[in-house]
Amino acid sequence: MERSDNILLPAREGISPRNPEILWQSFSLVFQHMFKNGREIKLRNDEGAFESGMSANDIFLVINGYVTLQRLNRDGSLVVSSVALPGDIIGQATGEIYPWSAQAVGDTTLRAVPKANFDKVVGENGPMTIELVKNLENQLQQSRELMAMKDSLNVTKKVASFLLWFQKNSQGKSHFKTATADFPFSAHRLASTLGCSREMISRSTKTLIDLGLISPSRARKEGAYGILNSENLKRFIEM
Repeated sequence: MERSDNILLPAREGISPRNPEILWQSFSLVFQHMFKNGREIKLRNDEGAFESGMSANDIFLVINGYVTLQRLNRDGSLVVSSVALPGDIIGQATGEIYPWSAQAVGDTTLRAVPKANFDKVVGENGPMTIELVKNLENQLQQSRELMAMKDSLNVTKKVASFLLWFQKNSQGKSHFKTATADFPFSAHRLASTLGCSREMISRSTKTLIDLGLISPSRARKEGAYGILNSENLKRFIEM
């Protein structure tokens, strides 16, 4: 994966690509049994799990990495509806086809189970239905927050908001720690996710550096960044 555009964020505690066993423990035994026996799918950066319009035959659990749910507009522009994180269940099509495409961000691992089997088990297990609804409600909230970012007129605030949004949803913490890990979104992918150009993303990161909110990482290639102060970043967004 190209690293020159990467931004640095802290390693996630709890459910994380580095601690998949805790991910399993967060699910009921029924869910664990179903997905642990599912088909493992390993994707490289930008590889797709499924495409919009394909038959919705499988349900997927994100184990490691991240997945953007997206599709092309008629004018050829890319629309990203949400970002699936470890522990998210994707592929829940209401009809017979997937309405969105799923594309890996960085090296990603999924577990797939047949949709027919999944629907049958969920339909026969009340607690599992409640668990699934909570999982989907959490993703819906994440998607709403992502859509709200796109409505911002200030691209620099969009970038700052996305950093904090990603931190909150993938780390589960309200503050950053010293330890850092690669933020997997390249400038190009971040631009498509936020609905702006790569050049705007580059200008915005420079502005955040000049303001002392983020800093280029000396230990990484040029173009990688670290958060200096998340509270100041929040205040900048609220200005």
